[in-house]
Amino acid sequence: MHARRTGFLLLAPCSWLLAPHSSDPSYQNVPPFAQTVLLWTAYGGYVPGRRGIGSRPKMRMFSKIFQTALGLSLLGQHDGNERGRTVNARIRRGNSPPVRAERGRTRVHRAAFYAAALAALISTCAARAGDALDIVARQIAVFDAPPRNVPTGNMPDGPLLGNGDLGAALAGPPEDQRFYIGKNDFWRRSDTSPETVGMVSLSIPDLKDASYRQEQDMANAEARGTFSKGDRTVRTRSWVDANENLLVTQLQCAGAAVDISLRQGIGEQPGAGSVVVDNIAPVNIGREQLGGGRWYFDGNIDDLRIEGRALSSDEIRARMEKAASHDQSEHFDGKSIFERLTEPAMTKAVSVSGWIRIDSASPEANFIVSKGEWNQAYSLGLSSGCLRWSVNGTFVQTKQPLELHKWLHVAGTFDGLQMLAYINGEVEAALYQSGSGKADPTRGMLWFTRDADSMPGSREVAVVSRILGGNTHLDVGGGLSVTLPPREPLTVVTAVLSDLDSKDSLAAATRRVESLQPADIDKLSVQHRAWWASFWSRSFIEIPDKEIEKRWYAATYFMGSCSRPGKVAPGIWGCWVTTDHPWWHGDYHLNYNFEAPFYGVYSGNHSDLSLPFCEAILDSMPNGRAIAKSRGWKGIHLPVSIGPWGLLPEGPGSDWGQRSDAALAALNFIWEYQYTQNTDFLRTSAYPYLRDVADFWEDYLKFENGRYVIYNDSIHEGSGPNFNPLLSLALVRALFHNLIPMSKDLGIDAERRAKWQDICDKISAFPTQEMGGKTVFRYSEKGTAWWGGNTVGVYHIFPAGAIGLDSDPKLLEISRNTIDAMNRWADDNGFSNWYTACARVGYDPKIILARLHDQCDKHSLPNLMLYYSGGGIESCGGFLAINEMLLQSCDGVIRFFPDWPKEQNARFGTLRAVGAFLVSAELRDGVIGGVKIVSEKGRDCTIVNPWPGKSVRVIRNGKSAESSSGERFTLKTAATETLELVRAGL
Repeated sequence: MHARRTGFLLLAPCSWLLAPHSSDPSYQNVPPFAQTVLLWTAYGGYVPGRRGIGSRPKMRMFSKIFQTALGLSLLGQHDGNERGRTVNARIRRGNSPPVRAERGRTRVHRAAFYAAALAALISTCAARAGDALDIVARQIAVFDAPPRNVPTGNMPDGPLLGNGDLGAALAGPPEDQRFYIGKNDFWRRSDTSPETVGMVSLSIPDLKDASYRQEQDMANAEARGTFSKGDRTVRTRSWVDANENLLVTQLQCAGAAVDISLRQGIGEQPGAGSVVVDNIAPVNIGREQLGGGRWYFDGNIDDLRIEGRALSSDEIRARMEKAASHDQSEHFDGKSIFERLTEPAMTKAVSVSGWIRIDSASPEANFIVSKGEWNQAYSLGLSSGCLRWSVNGTFVQTKQPLELHKWLHVAGTFDGLQMLAYINGEVEAALYQSGSGKADPTRGMLWFTRDADSMPGSREVAVVSRILGGNTHLDVGGGLSVTLPPREPLTVVTAVLSDLDSKDSLAAATRRVESLQPADIDKLSVQHRAWWASFWSRSFIEIPDKEIEKRWYAATYFMGSCSRPGKVAPGIWGCWVTTDHPWWHGDYHLNYNFEAPFYGVYSGNHSDLSLPFCEAILDSMPNGRAIAKSRGWKGIHLPVSIGPWGLLPEGPGSDWGQRSDAALAALNFIWEYQYTQNTDFLRTSAYPYLRDVADFWEDYLKFENGRYVIYNDSIHEGSGPNFNPLLSLALVRALFHNLIPMSKDLGIDAERRAKWQDICDKISAFPTQEMGGKTVFRYSEKGTAWWGGNTVGVYHIFPAGAIGLDSDPKLLEISRNTIDAMNRWADDNGFSNWYTACARVGYDPKIILARLHDQCDKHSLPNLMLYYSGGGIESCGGFLAINEMLLQSCDGVIRFFPDWPKEQNARFGTLRAVGAFLVSAELRDGVIGGVKIVSEKGRDCTIVNPWPGKSVRVIRNGKSAESSSGERFTLKTAATETLELVRAGL
């Protein structure tokens, strides 16, 4: 047998281009090169330090096979029919020196490198059905048309790439492919807002009117494009490197050669060849159109014109100079008067012009013209009195408010390349396509730097792009041109570094791209894919509804792409900020938006992704203490809006009457410790913050008539001085309930526990009311009773966690009544918590899944991000609901499939449970099986019996141990111990 195996190995280098080596069905979709790797692994048995693949003769041969196979495969993985496509690849010698990693990383030996490469390829290409990597490999978003909403002030709809710091949003038609660059640490200090870095574009004129196809491959975190016209086909493969701030795009063409121009744009870009994304909404004069209408204009409007072309400056001035009397102008009262017009679609260009006389300006907005909501199609109006012209959600705005009680001529124009806002014939705000920075064709390089603003301590970023392969020269637009011949690969690599990455970011970025050679790209790709293979191997789910399943993986992908330990936390739009004016500052809103994206990472076994959130909160503690002190309170009080490094976008007083923001942020700290039992994190990060929050509430609570009460606390932004709001009552419970065992774990604050327990015991009960003949929760005991939108009415269920399956049955009934009465299955601000709250109280799982599927259908962008106008990456947190339906442990008790339809098969692997347990199980034909629990920290494990009325046999580390029985039972565990539960008698 050994001789036969050796003979196969010697033939393997020649056989990987042949037909599949195995009749096993699971091999049928595996590229031949990967089958060779698999068989080599199986027969050669790579173990570091042993003969086999690790020995030098075999290592040399494997190096050549692997490097060639990898190069051949990377650009060929577009679809199942193209996996064997060949491209030229340089082969690195098998006995070259070890690779020296980048600063701050470990030294990687060659054998370790191949081990990681093998792990990535094997798990990605040949995982059996049921393996996490096999499942995620099926989750691909396909685009058959260019994205329509990039750049934007909200969520881009194109393919999204990222590494937790650097992000790229892909856009543009085949002839002008664009990569809009965002970076989590690139914030303005002047108004505390992230802004875009700029963009890199690939102009390929030969592809005008070509077919369009992009795939967002979440398993490998890359985008693959195919663009065909006549006898030409260009294929691209792009990724943001998981291990360093590099944006890489590989290109290859078939048929005739194509010319490519590489260009850069500094800062905000209107988008080359952009169109107006028009809609079916009528034009409204005198208001914006959200809901029943809002932001009415107060004053007179005259000679208003809407045209499907961009007026020139001379035309606008000529109209202004020919103005007659305004006797026929129309008056708008700022309250209810508006006019509705039907205008033809404006798609390529648009101009709005007219005379206005402003009687008063709202501190928010007043609209002259809108075509739908302000971020849709086009609109012209006032923002805090300043003229704002918006197209597709991107806007320009004047710096100063307009004069009141005076006739002014205003105009906005858009020609697909630039946006201009005029006052009295003069351009007062503009957005032009920026230049390409500096170019050096001899080195094939373009670069630029950008300062976020001019304030001290402002961030600076450097972007350096280089073409690897081909002869470059300057083009007329200031970019670099190169010819891509058939079957010859070309790579464009861009380094993006800020002053936080390197003191001299431009020099560091330049050195990095100059050091790269074409052969290095394959190695980077292997390491990138290995990182993502490791990421995906942490957990999985598999459920019958493949649309929900796909969005679950997409949500996990987006969080893995936009947050990373040691980096600045993402704002509302993740690392995909494509404008200088993102909605709501793009900042950290603490009344749910900042916390919500991370809801699913704890049980999803990716809790490390939430650490940047914790760092941002800790950076705000000095400001929070100062705010509390200035109001005569103890502890810490945070406003609604914060930024990184302790910045305050809306100032220290912008809490909108809410006292709950710091306590809401405390939940993420609590979950991080509950799910990981990391006492170092508890001691250095969580506990100091939680104790400050406790100091506030111990001081702020009033004890009256045998109970603790809360005065002057708005449950909604600005809802008034509510008494005993639901949310704060629940947050106080959660805070003190968790502080007690935490203080015991650390052995501190024993003298405070009695007070904390007293608060838990005597905090006011949740207020209720009668509605439709049923008892439901009242939003506050006095003040706000109900709210027609949003989902704050179930925040006490989740995220606060005050009600669960172990709660009083009466509370569970009231909870389900409240869900029925609220009926917020679709809500612009509620998706992140609503469905999880329903699962926590055992709401009908069939309804939950049906409604969730409906949201996936109606609110999914082409890139699979669920988008609501209330926010961006927060929707990722909504898919925690699936975890909670499959596995619950929020109260420290593990429940298997607690709110899942028994007739629907489902399974999950290594979801994380409270107590630092990794849990796997399967539901098949109504029977639970495959129960495995790994105890990371050796905590006691309490379990609801998966087989009611049956005894349970416990297998410890593969050996049969004790039996347990009863409705629930508690097992002692040891650190790293593996428990398997089997129904007695099987």
